[in-house]
Formats: sequence, structure tokens, C-alpha cells
Amino acid sequence: NNINLKKDIIIGTAQLGENYGIANTNKKFDSASRLGFLDSLYKNGFNLYDTAYAYKNSHCTIGDWAEKRKVKPVIYTKLPKLNNASIKEIFSIVDQSLKELKIKKIEGLLLHNPKDWNNTVIKNSINNILDKKLIKSFGLSIYNEDDLYIDKSIQIIQAPGNIFNQHFFYSDKLNEFYLNNGEVHIRSIFNQGLILMKHENIPDKLESLKKPLYYLHNFAKEINIDLPSLAILCVKKILPNAKIIIGLDNIDHVENLKNIENKFVKNTDIEEILKFGKKNYNALWDPRTWK
Repeated sequence: NNINLKKDIIIGTAQLGENYGIANTNKKFDSASRLGFLDSLYKNGFNLYDTAYAYKNSHCTIGDWAEKRKVKPVIYTKLPKLNNASIKEIFSIVDQSLKELKIKKIEGLLLHNPKDWNNTVIKNSINNILDKKLIKSFGLSIYNEDDLYIDKSIQIIQAPGNIFNQHFFYSDKLNEFYLNNGEVHIRSIFNQGLILMKHENIPDKLESLKKPLYYLHNFAKEINIDLPSLAILCVKKILPNAKIIIGLDNIDHVENLKNIENKFVKNTDIEEILKFGKKNYNALWDPRTWK
């Protein structure tokens, strides 16, 4: 399980601007704790950050922090739903993002709405932005394989996946993308925090997920591994080269993960959990059904 944390874990920063996720009890996240939080991550060797134009204040928070601490984080960010935006509007969003993040080049720029890729104006703008070297790579944030377009301009795919939601991992289209050296980012590996929640805090509407979650928690205890690490190792087993986005809204997760390189789980245990997760698939593992 040799994982190089520094190159494989991307810190999701939706929480820097607003509260996000079913398990987020961190209602007040003031600017001092945001800075402390970013310091703690950086100091532990996490240098990749995922943000978005749509996450209120997140760009500015990261930019101000990087300037203050004189550090150079590697940033992936997402364009909002563009609908019929003009080239000028798209350039101005990218320009504003660079200004707020206080960087000269974005590592990866993704479309929040993959369907926007079908729009010629948007496609031309993106190719233009790539030519101008304002971004290193371009990609799409998607929910399922229908949103995955195979195109030489698309070098990054960001998609959800976890122990209980594996179907995307086995998609032929994803494998084609992956084999062509596409960069794959897996998000929602804790199901917006649900996988890590204490049993008694799971909402009643998710009653049918309680039993498999209970089993997973006990299994992790039995093999003596923390759940965040187990969830990551399971994804890495299927897609060894994928990067994993972790929305870290509290320091405990960092404490857990900073030693992940030294954590070891037997292959047979990982296979057993993956088999269990597949068998317990349920539409409710998709957070879009929780509305």
C-alpha cells in the first residue's frame, strides 16, 4: 500500500467558504481557524487543493493564506455553470480566480457542469485559455459516465466513488480515459461524511444504510485501521493512480491521514470490504437522493 500522500491526496476546500456535507457540525469556522487549518495541512505535506469559483470566499481564503505564509499550493478549481456565457465572461471568471488565488497558473480547471462542453463558445474559450497557459490542464467534474467525453483537451476527470458506490470505477469509458494517461480524481469517498458518522447520528431517512455502515465500522475496528484510511486504501486498490479529494473540515482527519503511508491493510481484507460494498449497493448512497 505504498501511497505517496503528497501526490495523491487533494484537499477539498468547500468548507473554507461555507458549511458543506451531512456530517459537518462545524458551524462556525472563523478566519483564524481557517488559517490554522491550512497551516496544519501544509505543514503535514498536503500541497494540492481543490476549490471552485462557486465556493463562497474559498479562493480568497486560500490566496490570502498563501500570500501571508509565502507558500505555493497547487490549485485545482472549477468554473460555475456557464450556460451561454461569452468568451469574455469566461476569461473574466478565470482572471478573477487567478487574482483571488494570487497565482499565475491554475494546475487544473474543471467545468462544474460537464454538459457545457457541448457548447462551441465554451470549448473555444477553454482551448484559448490552455493556449495562453493560464491553466496547466483542463477537465470535467462529472456524476456518471455519460458525462465523460473523450477529447484531447480533457485531461482530468473528477467523479464520485467509494466503498459503497463503485460502479464508476468499472466503467469502460473511464478505463479508456485512464489508460490514455487521463488524470482521475475521486471525490465523495466518505459519502459527504456519512461513512464516518457515528451510528446514532445517521438520519432516519437513511435507515437502510445503517446496517452496512455498522458492519464497516466494526470491520475497521477488527483490523485496527481508522475509517478514513480504509476508505482511501479501498479506492487506491481499484485505481492505483487516481488522486483522491478529501474535504477536510476538521483537523482530526488530518491527524488520521498524515501517517497513512505507514498504514497497512492486507489485500484480502480490502478485497472483502470491496465485495461487501458492491453487494450492499443502494440508490441512497448517492447524496443527490437525500434532498
